[in-house]
Amino acid sequence: MSDSPTPVPRLPAHVREAALHASGGAELTPRLVTALAAVYAAGLRDGAGVRAGRRDMMTPAEVLALLPVDRKTVKRWADRGLLRVTRTAGGHRRYLREDVAALLVKHGWVPR
Repeated sequence: MSDSPTPVPRLPAHVREAALHASGGAELTPRLVTALAAVYAAGLRDGAGVRAGRRDMMTPAEVLALLPVDRKTVKRWADRGLLRVTRTAGGHRRYLREDVAALLVKHGWVPR
């Protein structure tokens, strides 16, 4: 194994700007930048949001894979307006990727 540090991914400017705003201007740690990169990279993989043409949306399973909380907590946050939620034609919830990233920044969480 190499002793060299793991490279920190580069975030798109608009993502970095939103993260700095959510953190109150505090500098983002390398671990948090890596976590945010994971949130946005998830939208580029062949997931439900991508197939539907909605890279800005996340399924509940995608959100739960990143946040250290229970499914019911995510639902409560949406009901309280902390996470914007839309419904598919079939009634399934979809969360804005931007809101999930903001929660990661606000709480300093690193994805599971």
